[in-house]
Amino acid sequence: MDAASRGEGEPRAETYEALARALEEERRERRHLLALDRLTDVVLGASDARRLLAAAAQALVPAFADWCTVHYVPGEGEARQIAVAAGDPAAAPWGEQLLACLKLRPAGEPAVSRVMAAARSELVDPVDGPTMAKVLSRWVVDVEGVLEAVDRLGVASVLSVPLLTRRGVRGALWMVDATPARRFDPDTIATLELAASRISEGLDNVLTAEQHRHISATLQRALLPPVLPEVDGVEVAVRYWPAGLAVEAGGDFYDLFALDERSWAVLIGDVCGTGPDAAALTGIARHTVRAAVRHGQDHRSVLEWLNEAVLTSNRDRFCTAVYGTLECDADAGWSLTTCSAGHPLPILVRPGEPARPLGRPGTLVGAFERIDLTVERTPLRPGDLVVLYTDGVTDLPPPALRTADDLVELLSGLAEGLGVEEVAEEIGRWTAERIPPSDRGDDVALVVLRVG
Repeated sequence: MDAASRGEGEPRAETYEALARALEEERRERRHLLALDRLTDVVLGASDARRLLAAAAQALVPAFADWCTVHYVPGEGEARQIAVAAGDPAAAPWGEQLLACLKLRPAGEPAVSRVMAAARSELVDPVDGPTMAKVLSRWVVDVEGVLEAVDRLGVASVLSVPLLTRRGVRGALWMVDATPARRFDPDTIATLELAASRISEGLDNVLTAEQHRHISATLQRALLPPVLPEVDGVEVAVRYWPAGLAVEAGGDFYDLFALDERSWAVLIGDVCGTGPDAAALTGIARHTVRAAVRHGQDHRSVLEWLNEAVLTSNRDRFCTAVYGTLECDADAGWSLTTCSAGHPLPILVRPGEPARPLGRPGTLVGAFERIDLTVERTPLRPGDLVVLYTDGVTDLPPPALRTADDLVELLSGLAEGLGVEEVAEEIGRWTAERIPPSDRGDDVALVVLRVG
């Protein structure tokens, strides 16, 4: 018996085809796994819904389909958010053309509500007019427009997967394919349902974080003066920038209030840490200073009152602060008297002179029973600018490395005649150059004063 008759010759064509199919299946599964890994990274790193949707759509093409669109409605009555991605950048305009026709029905309509209630995937394969029209009629207003675009683009199959969040179905992941050889088989559909669940989980987390940030921002605003008094003859600008994307209230604070018709109190401070304890101590600090001032205490005594209040709060925290008074004498003009308790010193910017700090640092508040403080009075001239700030401006970690001296240098180089609002924005821009606002690890508070 020869080799061929014993089956020991060249492998048959069917064997080659089976090996080729197995190899292609392995490659496809690898592409799918890599796409899911990219999607997981997107979900874990997402900071807002729009970026998450855009990155998620991009992560799923071309591994699963030629186009991917993600539709998301955060809540009843809220605007729909959409992201679209094409596996081939040259085909992106086609996907945009198709997307332009996909005007979803309002979530409250019966047809859409039934689909949402079913919370299951729908596959149209192969795409034909009647079947596609039946599916689209549940979701889309302009069914004829979509069918025309689908026919023009040569769409072979469409898969819609609901985005099921903790608040119910809030959108859909739509995969559109114009490659007839590629099909949405059960394994692929199951994988895309897993992808949709990860997107939904990410959207839930982003929404929760946004709600926490809103609560934090509301609390922070409550800890700052809602309205600043007008100081006749002095321009005033204030800023508060929270630390990055933090969801906890920070400890930076400021205040400005009238003492009488010709004098005003100005305060800036920083409680260590963030969260409820820091927020509580921030409130204690502002109201303690106001109470001490109303009882006629001088600069040292005001900060000594604050030191005692922090020590007796039993919160195991400390803070820094600058308390000052801005006064206008009919004969001598304006002056600023300041006292610092461990806080970055105010900076005086005088036209024609280098900027310089005012006063001495002093002892921080809440660490010792007795604190060492120095009071300094500075006469102010027309055009003088004073900047009070918290250390979020300067104490930047490597490689940013900004210091108080760097801020003094910046202010020395500012063009004369800048308004206080422009100065505040310039300081914000200067800080963001080294560390983007989203990555900032500390809050920033500013009070900018200019004598007219």
